[in-house]
Amino acid sequence: MRFLILLSICFIAACGGDPVTAPTVILNTASHEKLDVSWESSPVRADIRWRFISSQEMQTGVSITGSWNITLRNPSASTYVVNIGRLSFTDVSGFQIAEYAPVSGVETVTIAPGQTNPRQGNFYISVATVELANTVTDMNVWASIY
Repeated sequence: MRFLILLSICFIAACGGDPVTAPTVILNTASHEKLDVSWESSPVRADIRWRFISSQEMQTGVSITGSWNITLRNPSASTYVVNIGRLSFTDVSGFQIAEYAPVSGVETVTIAPGQTNPRQGNFYISVATVELANTVTDMNVWASIY
């Protein structure tokens, strides 16, 4: 019995320090950009910039807030309408990690010949962990142009 009490006291003394915690993973907030992006046969071009701003732990994962900026250019002699439907976030292999669809629905932009039209906003995505969010290397803009 004395041995069990002594063993219990040693166990309590050995485990009585500060609890060990895993290091906190910090969200990568570096800016990303793709310049002179085109869509299939359309003459419309875009410069796309984005970054993550913050993360918030939730019960079912992590909510990420980010910002985007898309500058559309129309070098042609015709007017085009661009419908931006969603933003897709992928890793280096092209695997989709998350997707954002604007709450207001499709964003429609008309671009006259020779016009440049900057657009910007925030996005909100959900991922399982900050580590997974940090694997995102690209933001693809899904748009139709006519």
